[in-house]
Amino acid sequence: MNPATNIAVMGGAGSNATAALNIEVRKKECMEILELSVKPTDTIEYKQEYAECVDLIYQKAPPSIPPFVAVLMLIIIIGSMIKGFRQEEDYMDKFFFSFVYMVVSGCVVGLLFFIIYLISQVFN
Repeated sequence: MNPATNIAVMGGAGSNATAALNIEVRKKECMEILELSVKPTDTIEYKQEYAECVDLIYQKAPPSIPPFVAVLMLIIIIGSMIKGFRQEEDYMDKFFFSFVYMVVSGCVVGLLFFIIYLISQVFN
């Protein structure tokens, strides 16, 4: 490996470790802040820091796809591939059309779930 590449890789690993350590230190500070309650006489800056600590400590889990939805997506995509494979006579056409059906059905299913995600965010 190039010496410059080695230095860059080691620097990247060090910065990741430093960032993780900084997050842990910040979480400990936030736990101390959260132990104190917010009073009406507290400054706005303290209340903002308290709110940031609540967000840091009690993060919401990112939205995930339920397993049955993932299985449904796979069934739709695999079914469309099988349809494309059975539709044609020539083997090259079978592979081509199964690939085309897979891509199109994947795009349609992805767009459908993206729309459902957007609607769930609006009403959430």
